[in-house]
Amino acid sequence: MISAETVNSPDLVFQQYCKEVYGVNRGVYNTIDEWFFQAGAVSVPERRQLIVDFLNDLSKAAAGGEAVPLKVGKGGLVPALHTFWRTCA
Repeated sequence: MISAETVNSPDLVFQQYCKEVYGVNRGVYNTIDEWFFQAGAVSVPERRQLIVDFLNDLSKAAAGGEAVPLKVGKGGLVPALHTFWRTCA
């Protein structure tokens, strides 16, 4: 679980957290953030928790259960978001 301090930090600080922990660059982070917003997660803290949950899920799947920095291939991010969103609904 991510700390309340991290969830409520300024956008740049939260994006840097995602980069340090998951290796996600700003462009990928912005795509994920926008996708969750468009899907209905309008609350910033809720959306940030979803982002971390998604990145954890994706990271562990890529490493066979252990979190590792992510490498998202071209065309792979949005389908992964759809799959994750269906499991949350």
